[in-house]
Amino acid sequence: MEKVSECVIQFISPNTSIFASIHKLLFTHRKKKKMSFKLKILIVFVAALTIQFIGSTITNLTLMNVYPTAPKWLVFAFPFFIFIPILYFLYFKNKENEFLQNSPFLQENKTYVIIATLLGCVLSGIFINHSLTSIVYFDNGKKNDATLVYTDREGKSQTVALPHSKATEIELPIGNVKFTINGKPKEIVTIPETKFIFNIDTANAYVLTEEYYGEDQTAQDFKPKFEAIKKEFFRINVDYLFEAPDSIFVKKNEKKTKTILYRVNDEESTE
Repeated sequence: MEKVSECVIQFISPNTSIFASIHKLLFTHRKKKKMSFKLKILIVFVAALTIQFIGSTITNLTLMNVYPTAPKWLVFAFPFFIFIPILYFLYFKNKENEFLQNSPFLQENKTYVIIATLLGCVLSGIFINHSLTSIVYFDNGKKNDATLVYTDREGKSQTVALPHSKATEIELPIGNVKFTINGKPKEIVTIPETKFIFNIDTANAYVLTEEYYGEDQTAQDFKPKFEAIKKEFFRINVDYLFEAPDSIFVKKNEKKTKTILYRVNDEESTE
């Protein structure tokens, strides 16, 4: 890991032609006036987002290919394993290193650099964990409860009771997912950061429509869309699921249209 850190430091060093101009602009240019606090905070967030992108990319290309069932804590911690050694090599192991001596910005803003790095690692861990799973609502429109058995992302078997006349939110791995409902084998395909509905035995029907919110909720020019859905498994991208509020906060003279997925004949469940 120490050799990796040295390579990264060397890669972004001022002697590297690719980064020479950037390094001169950010690190070696000294202004007469000190950089404002707001500007430093902005740089911290930009740096954190950059570290988040790099950390997420490296984690997906390495850890998730080698150990796809890695537990969440390891996925979250992996970016720290990448960047903490870099901070150690940069600031603590050899305080007289050439890179730091040629970078007044890094010397004068050590605290901000460390904060940006730690924040970037946290964001990276959250982003990666969020992108490894998908949300599926198992909607049981039957009169009897159902039993779901599936394997989670970490390879552990899970058994979940699905109450009747209710949708149960389950976090599933991405890709081809096999499971059973009341012993019946099923298979679906999920994608990252997406929500789906699994309509058990296709017992429920749905309507995708819109609600208008604004000062004049009886606007004649508003024509909501209606789409009937009677599928076992489908993707959803709506503002409200199964029910919508009577009113929401909107600014003066502002109009807002929200999408809602309603159940049809929700109370008339079948066996």
